[in-house]
Amino acid sequence: MAKFSQFATAASSRLVQVLNIDARRQFERDAAFIMLLGGSSFLMLALVFFQPLENWLYSSVSATAIHSTNLTGPAGNSLAGALLFYMGLSAFTLPVLLLQLAWQMRSGALRQSIVPVLAGWLTLLISLMPILALLQPTLPIRGIGLASGGALGASLSTGLTENAGSIGSYIILWTALVTSLILISRMELAELLSFLYRFKSRSRERAIASPTSANATITDCP
Repeated sequence: MAKFSQFATAASSRLVQVLNIDARRQFERDAAFIMLLGGSSFLMLALVFFQPLENWLYSSVSATAIHSTNLTGPAGNSLAGALLFYMGLSAFTLPVLLLQLAWQMRSGALRQSIVPVLAGWLTLLISLMPILALLQPTLPIRGIGLASGGALGASLSTGLTENAGSIGSYIILWTALVTSLILISRMELAELLSFLYRFKSRSRERAIASPTSANATITDCP
């Protein structure tokens, strides 16, 4: 792990030199920050408000549609359709990637993290798509059956299962997923596990508290 960290740091420094990131003036970094932030917002809205029946990949009727009810218009709906078709629900990680790059560009922390972060996100996508395909192959969304792992996830899961078996596939994929989270968050394993445990505990507390609050509201009503 130490050797990989040294390699990642050296690769980041070399890539930064090629891209001349540190030499850029602050207003140039601010401009890149705004562009990445805008791209992240546009992509997230396109995915959240995706209308499959207005997209030619999912419906033959969409070819005659001029307007789209997607908040990002026909262009955003087409982009979201292509991403969801090939990547499935993993496409929702792309706006988060752009957001992280925007924040690190703005804070000047991109120098030490660009290679681990990009490697982490690539590993996350490669592992998450087949995991979703194995756990829930099809997900009903707005009148269609969406492949949760996308076309790429289905192909990867099939190939991996044929060569490594069912149990072996899960071991490989979950190992890659945890590794990707460490690279993206730049946390040590103990920190990451502690964070996930706290997140799970808080989610459970909220889930327990919600019905209680709802019952209390109903009881208080005349």
